[in-house]
Amino acid sequence: MVAIGTGGASPVVARRVREWIEAVLPARIGELAVLLQRYRARFAAVRHKSVSPRRFWERVVDGPIAQALLAGRTHAAEAALTRAINESALPQRGTENGVVYLVGAGPVILIC
Repeated sequence: MVAIGTGGASPVVARRVREWIEAVLPARIGELAVLLQRYRARFAAVRHKSVSPRRFWERVVDGPIAQALLAGRTHAAEAALTRAINESALPQRGTENGVVYLVGAGPVILIC
């Protein structure tokens, strides 16, 4: 459901805007939200601290898990989400690039 308001200025405009937005949204978008809500606490309980919650959920919503659910493959989507959550318990390596600045550290010797 999409809520649009005009503060009473034009209920017809509000209704039309709501209809336009609802026409663009996938029919199962509500089911996707319910699925993610059901697994939110489990993800929070098991995720490794190196796993960004925002990035995790963005990958879920933008990737094959959401595509499967929106295509009506609910069981496949749920199984894939369960796997992704289980994998989030593992530390993520090499996903972030960083920069280190050594200030006032004196001579630096690199040993390889």
